[in-house]
Amino acid sequence: MPSFRRLSITHLCLDEEFRGGLLTQRLLDQLKAKCIEQQYSGISLNCRHDYGAAKKVWANNGFYPVREKNGRGKGDYQVVTWWWANSSAPSLFESYEGNPEKINGVIDVNTLINLKENDISTAALTGDWLVNEIELSITKETYVELLRHEEALVREESRTFAGRFPMVEANDEIFDEKLKELEAILPLAITPQDKSDRRQLAYTYSANIEVFITSDVDLLSFADLVREKCGMHMFKPEEFVLHVDETLRESMYRPARFAGTRVSMNKIASLDLNLAQTQFRHNQERKSTFTRLLRAAVSDVHNTEVYLIRDGSSQLLGMFSMSSIADKECVVRILRINAGSLSFTLAAQVLDSIIKKAIVLMVEQVRIVDSYAEISHQLLSTFGFYLINNQYVKLCDYTARSLQKLKNIMDKKVHIKGSGEVLVKELIPCSTASPLWLEKALSPAKALDADVPIYVIPIKPHWAMELFDHRLALEDLFGSKPELAFSYENAYYTATKQIIQAPGRIVWYVSKGSSTKSSSYGKIRAISYLDEVTFGCPKELFKKYRRLMFLWDLWPGYASACR
Repeated sequence: MPSFRRLSITHLCLDEEFRGGLLTQRLLDQLKAKCIEQQYSGISLNCRHDYGAAKKVWANNGFYPVREKNGRGKGDYQVVTWWWANSSAPSLFESYEGNPEKINGVIDVNTLINLKENDISTAALTGDWLVNEIELSITKETYVELLRHEEALVREESRTFAGRFPMVEANDEIFDEKLKELEAILPLAITPQDKSDRRQLAYTYSANIEVFITSDVDLLSFADLVREKCGMHMFKPEEFVLHVDETLRESMYRPARFAGTRVSMNKIASLDLNLAQTQFRHNQERKSTFTRLLRAAVSDVHNTEVYLIRDGSSQLLGMFSMSSIADKECVVRILRINAGSLSFTLAAQVLDSIIKKAIVLMVEQVRIVDSYAEISHQLLSTFGFYLINNQYVKLCDYTARSLQKLKNIMDKKVHIKGSGEVLVKELIPCSTASPLWLEKALSPAKALDADVPIYVIPIKPHWAMELFDHRLALEDLFGSKPELAFSYENAYYTATKQIIQAPGRIVWYVSKGSSTKSSSYGKIRAISYLDEVTFGCPKELFKKYRRLMFLWDLWPGYASACR
């Protein structure tokens, strides 16, 4: 009977002989046709929660549970109100087809529950910056899945929370068609959960929404297949957030030459996450621990940047993250370098890159807190990172002052998270080897009156490109060689009789090259520290400094110099 412009099913009775066949579906199809013809808003019915077989019938025919109430008969049971909405007429729930001005995504029931419970796995979806960029929705199958929970109070709370999200609608015929498409490419659904997964995807597909958000590992294993056949993307919550950020800031995710070399660096993208988890988890690190660490990093896209480093064949070499924290602090929570021929020099270049990025942010300290970062203590201290309470800390000073004023900093206190107030001299070990030791430790600070010699040396554009001039390397089709550009320590050979003393500074300016005039010609492009001067036969010196990558075939005069 029509009531409030809807149809209600009071009883649906079938002889046992016809149960389990198609008769139920045909009867309901006839009722739906009448509902559509006479423009009723939908069909409602009440059914006991403990009638398992009946619940399957309603769910399989497009009904979904909207509320529960206590039964009036004997026993403690709940009565569930089921609803089928006529998509061609105004319904109790507004039909939803996505917001054309936002990136639309359907969330599965586990994502919904995690959002309700403020679980860290879905924290990425709640960022303030996403409010104007994404629209999350659910399907009617969500309510069917929520009904499976044993506790009535939990079911009611979950339905109330689900009501905050718009629900996508789909024509029954289109839904059935899309469901068959998905069932044809996915394995046979055995469990009720498997069947709901297919129906969730089918509703999403029917509504022309291209994103489905889930943490279901089994379902995600078919993500590539579903994307290829249906054009629909399946993302984990953190992958979806990265996908949104990639869409909004596309240029920031394009690979760029790392230090002007043939090695590239780019922000981690949504499609990189699974590979990164496999490649960079330490063998003594729990998988769940690293997953949480990476998930938290990539989710905080406005405060944290995660970078991947690849070689010329796109093989992953390294990964690091940088988080901007209040109080002018930068934290590196992930710092991983894969073992290989470049691992040591690559680690040096990554540390240099971290410091340069920190300088741009004008932070006062950089903390490396990744306990699985396999970088030598010696290399870290070379770049001004010193160990305190299981973390490496670098202090940054941005002034050019007298050496004495730099030394006065040693008596100051700095606040280091996890250690409290610490005297600088307790963090930075004193050195008498060079008057420039404190300048190095507090870089980019400069000592104006350091009593050290300064040498101005010309360098050909080719060598400037290979060793330190990243801008010049970007002008070259192939860039500089990583094994040279990443080296933070090099040997300079000269046959001049001029007396050279260490410690000191070397100012490099680019001289004229044999090819077309370069953008660096006649300019000072680098200043380096001179740590040591050694005299001897070129052949002997080469043997001693072989590790510094000097290639003898590039200097034809060495043979005569040995005579």
